[in-house]
Amino acid sequence: MNRTEALLQSQAIQDDLTKIGLVKNGYYEHYTDEERDRYLSEYSSVSRFSEAKWYLDLVDSEMNIERGKRTFAFSMLNEQPLMQEVLKDWALDQLMVGRKVVGVKGSIHRLLRCLSLVKDPKAIHKIDRQDILTIHDYLFDGTRSHATACASWSCLRRFFEDLGYRTQSGYMSGYVIPAIRPHKVATKYIPDDVVKQLDVLFMKEICPKPYRGIYWVLRAFPNRLEEVVSMSIDCIHQIDDNRYLISIPVNKTSGNNGRAVTKKYEVIYEGMGKFLVDLLLEQQQMTKDIMPEARFLFSGYKYDFNKKSRRYSACEKPMIISESMCQNYFSKVGANHNIRDREGNIYVVSSHQFRHNGVTDRLRSLIFREIDVMYETGHLNTAMIERAYSHSAEKEREILFRGRVITADNKRMSMILQSPYAQPIYNLGVCADVRGCSSNRSSCLRCDFLEPDPSALPFFEHELEEWTKKKAQADKIGNTIFADLCADWIESYTIAIKRISNQGEQ
Repeated sequence: MNRTEALLQSQAIQDDLTKIGLVKNGYYEHYTDEERDRYLSEYSSVSRFSEAKWYLDLVDSEMNIERGKRTFAFSMLNEQPLMQEVLKDWALDQLMVGRKVVGVKGSIHRLLRCLSLVKDPKAIHKIDRQDILTIHDYLFDGTRSHATACASWSCLRRFFEDLGYRTQSGYMSGYVIPAIRPHKVATKYIPDDVVKQLDVLFMKEICPKPYRGIYWVLRAFPNRLEEVVSMSIDCIHQIDDNRYLISIPVNKTSGNNGRAVTKKYEVIYEGMGKFLVDLLLEQQQMTKDIMPEARFLFSGYKYDFNKKSRRYSACEKPMIISESMCQNYFSKVGANHNIRDREGNIYVVSSHQFRHNGVTDRLRSLIFREIDVMYETGHLNTAMIERAYSHSAEKEREILFRGRVITADNKRMSMILQSPYAQPIYNLGVCADVRGCSSNRSSCLRCDFLEPDPSALPFFEHELEEWTKKKAQADKIGNTIFADLCADWIESYTIAIKRISNQGEQ
């Protein structure tokens, strides 16, 4: 029994709640009208709760999100005011618990489609089995992808559970819905021959400057387009004569509650690194000249392409480059500049493809592993990278996971742990004296006080082999800084392996 049913069973309670304004139209409202407007004012300076459309101008202000993605429209349920009001309450709750505005908007869109199928103007707690069957048949009628149908079905079920409507959620649990498993879609990876054509094109100044900068950031780092167009005007800083730091915000729709997180990339000022840095510095100056008050880096104009002259012309009014403007530009770049695939067809580019290419290129280099790419993609684990993002033809590498804490089962380690300054070191062994210890794990491996765990030998040998491969690849491409880092780890694991061997000889 959900909270609405329980409250409405008692006429006395219902009468009392009606007097103070918490029961209207036959269902329980957990906010008063004044509270709703006050809470909504934290996210919108122009909208009121009673309106059928909210514009959330105060949320995710650090991101370059277009007006359409900041607008919640509930008008599809105008004929079902009871459902509309509950959906608004739920949307407000989602914002208050920290969900991103883009994610909440997507959920609202799915829920509107489902709830609008309930023809009778009834309260949500009165939705019956026939209503759920109608929604199921609509979603899974074959006119939309299975993934889209499952996303809407799952969203509706979570909606019922969030509000405590267990009866309606129970109706949905009776349906067997095949699970969606992430898988590799070959078309999400831009073929190498097409990438070469695009690289040559975007090296030329024929392409508008802001789109050149956005293209090369997408090529260099596996970020989403929304994150790239949200780079701030001060996103690039010089560390020294040979290094720059580039900052890119992260704004995943799931997780990452609260303000956007920022990822930082250190770029060596030579080769393509120099080209990218110079391009971004030029863009920074351009934005300061044409839009002095702009907060975001990529500003420009609306550019029209003349097919006869094969040149771009710009309108007079400067503007911040939005995600949709980029999507539109990239979708037409193949036709405008005759970019073709191996079959001779004009290639249509999607900005998200660059993210797949960025991940795959890193894994093919043999310098990066899936766990190394996680930071750049913003994933919480490697599952999605392995299943969907990696289009590498390389043989899947064995992943050796070390996850146990050293215990006192080993007599030698038990004796060491009797010292007041001894401490188990996760995944490595036991340290005889942790006073003044460095947090650098490679230094820990070389430390004379470390007694490495013999059972960790396969892990140490695996890591030694991996870092040796990385160093060879870094030497091959001339990345001396990364090669030095590899050498440091190679020395550390070599010392640890030698100590384990010496333990066996004692």
